[in-house]
Parts: sequence; C-alpha cells; structure tokens
Amino acid sequence: MEKKRLKSYLPLFIIFLLGTLLRLFLTRYGNNTGDVLVFAEWGKRFWEIGARNFYTDKLWYYSFPTYPPLSSLMYGGLYWLFEHNYVLAQIHNAIKIVPSAFIVYFNELLFNPFNFRQGYFLLLKLPAILGDIGIASIIYWGVLKLAKNKKKALFASAFYFLNPMTIFLSSIWGQTESLVAFFGLLSFLLIDKKAWLSIPLLFICLFVKPTWVVFGPLYLFLLFIKKVKLRQLARGLALSLFLLILTTYPFSGEGILSFTRDTVMGNILPSAKGLARASVSAINFYSIFFKIGIDVAKTKLLGISADVLGVFAYVLLNLSTFAYVRKQKNFLLSVFSSLFLIGLGSFLFLTNMLERYFFASFAPMIVLMVNNPRTFLNGVLINIVVLANLVWMFYRRRFDEIDRPFVLNNFFLVKVLSVFIVANWYLFSKKLKAFQPAFNTLKRRLKP
Repeated sequence: MEKKRLKSYLPLFIIFLLGTLLRLFLTRYGNNTGDVLVFAEWGKRFWEIGARNFYTDKLWYYSFPTYPPLSSLMYGGLYWLFEHNYVLAQIHNAIKIVPSAFIVYFNELLFNPFNFRQGYFLLLKLPAILGDIGIASIIYWGVLKLAKNKKKALFASAFYFLNPMTIFLSSIWGQTESLVAFFGLLSFLLIDKKAWLSIPLLFICLFVKPTWVVFGPLYLFLLFIKKVKLRQLARGLALSLFLLILTTYPFSGEGILSFTRDTVMGNILPSAKGLARASVSAINFYSIFFKIGIDVAKTKLLGISADVLGVFAYVLLNLSTFAYVRKQKNFLLSVFSSLFLIGLGSFLFLTNMLERYFFASFAPMIVLMVNNPRTFLNGVLINIVVLANLVWMFYRRRFDEIDRPFVLNNFFLVKVLSVFIVANWYLFSKKLKAFQPAFNTLKRRLKP
C-alpha cells in the first residue's frame, strides 16, 4: 500500500526534478544586471558594516536597503553560506559526492564592481526556487481538493513549475516573489483551521517583502466571517510579536518600536515605493492611457487623478469580492478566487505598480483555471501578457531589438497588451460569477 502511494507521487517528483534542474542551470544568466546585484551587495555589506548600521549607512554602490529586516537577514545569511563554501571541497575530498566541476562553477568569477561569483548568485536565487517548489505543491493540493482529480492536479502543478514565466522570474531575474507568495498562500489557507499559525505566516510574508499588503482588508474580512476565536488571535499576534522582536533586534537593539516606526514604516516602505507614477513598469489599465514610468499618479483621467481612481477601484473590488465570498460555501474556493480577483485587480487598477506585482494572483489563477475549464483560455492569455511584460522590462535597457517592438508608435503594443490583460481579467472573473452577488445587491437597493 505504501509503495503504491509513493508510486502515485512519482510524476510529481519528476516534474519537480526537471523544473529544479532547469532553474539551477539558468541561475548563471542575468547575474550582471538587475536587482540581484542589489541583493548581492546587501548580503556582503551586512557583514562589513554590521546590522546596527545597515539601514543608516549612506555608502551604497547600487541601492540602500529598501526591504524589511527579514529579507536583509536572509541575504546576509546567504552571503555567510557562500563565504563558507569551502565545505563543498571538503565533502568532495572525503566522499567524492559533490562533483568537482560544480565546485569550480560555484567559485567562477563574474565581472562586476564587487567581483561576485556564480555560487553566490545561485544561493541568492535559491529561496525563490524553493518558493516555487512550495507553491507548486500548494497548487497540486488545492486542485486535488477542489477537482478531486489527480491528473488535473498534476497538470496544474506542472503548468506552474514548468512555466517560462515562473522560471524566468526566479532563476534569471532572481526575484523573491514566489517565496513571499508561498508564505502568503499558506497564511490564507490556514485561516479556517489554524488562525494562530496563519497570522505569523502572514507576518513573515510581509516582512520579506510587503507586496501582499493589498490583501489586508480581505484577510480581516475572512477572519471575521470565520468567527476566529480571540484565543487563536491572541496566540497568533503573540507569535508575530516574537518574530518582530527576533528579526528586528539585530538592527535596532532595544529601540525596536522606534526602528519599526521610523525605519521600516517611515523610510523603507516609501523608498521602496519610489516616486508615485500612474504605472511604473506594469502593463495594466493605466498603460492604456499614460506613458509607463513617466506620467505621475496625479495625472487626471476623465477629470479624476489616477491615484484617486485607483483607490476607488480598489475599494469597489474589495466590496464586490466580499459579497462573492459570503455567497461561496466552499472556503478553499473562496480563498483562491478572492486572491485572484483582488491580486490581479490591484495590479491592474492601483497606481505605481511594478511589472512583477501581479504574481500574488498567479498561483490562485492556475488553481481556478484548471478547476473551471471555461476560464482556462483567459488564464493562458493573461500568462502570456505578464511574461512579455517581465521579459521586456528586464532586457529593455540592454537589447534594443526587445525594447523596440513595445515602444514603437507611441507604445502601441503596450496599449494593446494592456487592453488585452484587463479584458481577460474581467472575462475570467465573470466566468467565476464573481461580480454577480454585488450586482444583485445593487439591483435590490436601487428598486423603488
């Protein structure tokens, strides 16, 4: 019986093995440009200047730290692992298991201002790769629970883990979106049964990178409708406070509250957000009308500034999603649906979006499109647009042949793709009947 059960997981294991090997192979690309160089500098200087001076030091080559302390601890730890990579050679000399060719690759020198090595970049990208494995496992479990079909679950997991978009983002670009999404998904899925664990998981998600803050109202709403006991909330908040102290103390000493208020809330978050634009680098609703990275969020559309319009759309989106969730009897389906609706909706309609902020909605979208085949084509088309957006933004400054098609004729292709993704998000949501409860409520209230 046990052998038969293990054999049933063999296809999933093969998918994970192929996807992981492909990611590890591709980690050697994209290391001389982009954010991964910023992460590499943070990890190195964490040990040079010390944690207490990390967020106040002014001498940064690429960028001063704009991520919360948990990310900084992670990058510092990865640099420490690289500095002690001589253990690989010791293992090879003792048991010959670690291939010598890999040890040579691990220490291969790259030409950049800090002379970083390939092995360091591999380690910097490893958390995202592990996050991908975790998300693919959640997708497999989610589809299996909803569709009761192992083939569909296997297909959905493969669709994510072998997807060019997820491979590109984690192994070439080196972004940690998948790590953040892994903790975020776990947090939302545990609200129903283990809220005490859900709360600290959400803290970890936000303290790695606060992109999931758009789900704040949804999280509170789910806690409310599930009538989570005060004892569970208290345990969860206590664990989160412990994690806050544990991860912040190295940088702040005893001034944890002032550090959190002044550095995290007052400096890191505004710096990470940067100058407010209608669209920073995202192909979304505002890219139809405004120039990416140029027009500010105060620019008006039909007499309303883009930032105000975005907040208005965000509020409506949350209210309509809440109405949908209240009508949905299946909690698991309601979680995946609401994360997709608000996640991609926020990416499309809030201002100052970066090209990778769609990612919070991607895994839920895959679960939904496999569980509901009517939405499958819309999901594939959305996937194509976000992949094109990522590739364009990563390579546009180095390869004119990639940049030119997007910017020709006053960004015509960008505008077409923007219409395309907004339309497919709406059609996907409509096929989920996501807006129907809100429309029905509105009709009843408008009746004389």
